[in-house]
Amino acid sequence: MTLDGSDSRCHRVLGLALLVARAFDRAAVHSERSLALNPNDSHAAVFRGYLLACLGRAEEGVPLIRRAIDRNPYRPGYFWDIFACVLQAAGRHEEAIAAFGQLPKMGLHHQVRLAACHARLGDEVAARRCVERVLAAQPDFSAAAWVATVPIRAEADRRCLVEELLAAGLPP
Repeated sequence: MTLDGSDSRCHRVLGLALLVARAFDRAAVHSERSLALNPNDSHAAVFRGYLLACLGRAEEGVPLIRRAIDRNPYRPGYFWDIFACVLQAAGRHEEAIAAFGQLPKMGLHHQVRLAACHARLGDEVAARRCVERVLAAQPDFSAAAWVATVPIRAEADRRCLVEELLAAGLPP
């Protein structure tokens, strides 16, 4: 940033670091600046969409990420990962499941979120399969401990995510 404060990538990366550090307001400033400096940067748009979800404004992030996916024919797989998380945060569970389906490989956090989405849609069988995969990979899994690793600003949003995981059958 000191060398070139007008480089959109620098703002995006700094914003991501600030998000991980839970400095939400500063992360938002750099995310917004990154996208303003380069409105065609699909990576900046995807990050901005994710940040908005972390701030409790997931619905605003959905069109940003959708446009980024549509505009970038060489989009990396993580775009789908982030899109699915934002869709879940927006309460669009069926769309989130479809977005997760675009991933070539699913890890633990994908199975956690998928379990919640299936449970919200009333598909107990699919939710149970996801829960079994999570517990096979991490027998001491805790919904509350896992959610604590997700950068979510509002306590109410964190509680909502924990409740979704518990409803899916994941341990507290």
